[in-house]
Amino acid sequence: MSEPRPCPLCQATRAEPFLDTRRYSTGGAEYQVVACSDCRLLYTRPAPGADELRSLYDESYMPYRAARPSSNIEKPPLLSVAGLTEMFHRTTQCERRLAFRKIGPGRILDVGCGSGDFLASLTGLGWEAYGTDLSEAGAGMGRARGGL
Repeated sequence: MSEPRPCPLCQATRAEPFLDTRRYSTGGAEYQVVACSDCRLLYTRPAPGADELRSLYDESYMPYRAARPSSNIEKPPLLSVAGLTEMFHRTTQCERRLAFRKIGPGRILDVGCGSGDFLASLTGLGWEAYGTDLSEAGAGMGRARGGL
């Protein structure tokens, strides 16, 4: 087994589990968000490689879909791939918000923030939220939401 990914900020190797993602690397390891035991930075373990990032977050990734006013959105049938994918995405977002409620408001930088949906939900809980994304479509949606 390889050494755990060190903290990108302070290089400490000890970290506590913060959030299970239910997403797996091509090597079979579950991605997990951990909190560094020294500086408390939250980061993903293991670190995905460049090819894996491209496959996980291509332009079909749900948060990159074009943002439209909710009154114009046609909901997919619940028992369809699109409907189940949307339900999974909403459940995951809810689990992430609950995990962040446990530590209270603060500042957050979400690297790979997609359309900014998650950050917008944290802003509503009192967080000072910032985000960045490699996808121009995703970053554009975040900027349109208020500069995320």
